[in-house]
Amino acid sequence: MRTAQMNAVCGLLAEYGEAFGTGSKSFVAGIKAALERLDERLPMLLIDTFYYQLNELARLDKRVVRIEVMAPMRCEGIPISPAILMTSLGTALCIA
Repeated sequence: MRTAQMNAVCGLLAEYGEAFGTGSKSFVAGIKAALERLDERLPMLLIDTFYYQLNELARLDKRVVRIEVMAPMRCEGIPISPAILMTSLGTALCIA
């Protein structure tokens, strides 16, 4: 879910000439500078939407950290990684 969202934002920003290296660290390092460069060329509604997506990615990162606290979990002797949990359960996962 997180990777898909990052890829979607990268793809949209590529339409406006912005490119990032591979990986989430490259994305996070470059997105704010990219949005600042695009601020004068794009409508504010679109810029705000990109910032909203950035905030959603930060929220997902926090959820992954909370899930990792529960790891390693096992299901019938098979280890389950946090990434598998997020992919399988997505927004249905509710952690207090």
